[in-house]
Amino acid sequence: MIDLKNGRIRIADDLIIYPNYTFDLFKKSSFYTNQDGVRIIILEKQQVIDGNKYMAMLFFRNNIYVVAGLL
Repeated sequence: MIDLKNGRIRIADDLIIYPNYTFDLFKKSSFYTNQDGVRIIILEKQQVIDGNKYMAMLFFRNNIYVVAGLL
């Protein structure tokens, strides 16, 4: 689910990102595999969000996230 009003993106049940989502919160998800929080994190598999397939990439900086999707 992508909610453009409040900036929430549901990638999976345990990975729902929103404004001020932090790397420390990401570390609690099943997608965390010892990635470095200062680098771009590319999720390993395609993610289906709202019926569309994405290669999701996350970038954390000062408690701000950026999400990019391809496909």
